[in-house]
Amino acid sequence: MIFDKNVCSRLSFDVERAEMSLQDTFSRFECGNASINKYLSENALSDDETVTYIYLDTDNGSVIGFASLACSGITVSMEGYRKTFPAVEIKYFALATEYQKMRLMDNEGFIDEHYYISDEIFANVVKKISDIAATIVGANKIVLYAVPSALGFYERNGFSSFLEYMEPDHTAYLDGCIPMYLDI
Repeated sequence: MIFDKNVCSRLSFDVERAEMSLQDTFSRFECGNASINKYLSENALSDDETVTYIYLDTDNGSVIGFASLACSGITVSMEGYRKTFPAVEIKYFALATEYQKMRLMDNEGFIDEHYYISDEIFANVVKKISDIAATIVGANKIVLYAVPSALGFYERNGFSSFLEYMEPDHTAYLDGCIPMYLDI
């Protein structure tokens, strides 16, 4: 059997809401983006606009990734019509660099060239949002603002760019990001 560090036969993970007891773990997180690393280590716990979930590898205790979620909306404007549809926003989603390009094997041992651990974790985030939207906040969309390098990842996971009549937010940290949504 050929060993490939970029292939994982299985991944066991726990999801926990971020709290002070995990703060030390956050400081060691590295995703390849300094501002996202800084957000997790310095701001995630104090950000009163989001709730952050941490994905922990149950085999070694390391942080696989995290997602910070917030209530949001998508405003639609066309021909004098304007309405805001309730949404849950993924403000941040990142995986540690060692997990980013890791592919998963299926039950028969075959490697799917287009299915990564990131897809597995992201599917869990979408499921969590769907559950929250169905039982707590009543949203029917997920919204996010993708950095250009992640556009293909989000499209592969069912997200679409905003349609011409959808209005993106105008926040400084969104410069260069692509507004995307998913109906849930």
